Amino acid sequence: MCYNLNMFRKASKDAWAVVKRSNMLMLAIGLLLGAAFNEVVKSLANDVIMPPIAQLARVKDVEQWKWGSVLIGKFLSALIAFIIVSFIIYVLLMVVFLIKAKVDFKKLLKLKKEEEEVVPEPTTQELILLELQKLNETIKEQKEQE
Repeated sequence: MCYNLNMFRKASKDAWAVVKRSNMLMLAIGLLLGAAFNEVVKSLANDVIMPPIAQLARVKDVEQWKWGSVLIGKFLSALIAFIIVSFIIYVLLMVVFLIKAKVDFKKLLKLKKEEEEVVPEPTTQELILLELQKLNETIKEQKEQE
C-alpha cells in the first residue's frame, strides 16, 4: 500500500513538473479558443455565406446541392470555412512577425546607439605613445625658448 502511494506521489510530482515546464494551461486555453473559433467560422460559412450561394444555384438547402450524382454543397461549405481560417491565421502570423521585426529593429538601433556612446579606453601602448608625444612637444618648446 505504501509503495503504491509513493508511486502515485512521484507520478503526480512528475506530472506537475511537466505542466509547469510546458505551460499546459496556455495550451488548453488555445485548444478551447480554437474550438470556439471553429464553430464561429462554420456558422459564418454555413449560415451567412452559403445561403446566397444556394439561391444562385437555385437549391433549397446547400446540403442537397448536387452536381451530377456528387453532393458538392457540404464540400463547398467546408472549403469556404477552411479558406476563412487560413486567411485569418495568415493575417495573425503576419502581425506577429511584423511586431517581432519591429522589436528586433528597435533593439538593434539601441545596441548601435550604445556602441557609439562607448568610447574605447586607450591601450597601454597608446598611453605611452601619447606621453612620448607630449614630452617631444615640451622639448621642442624648451629649445625654441633658448
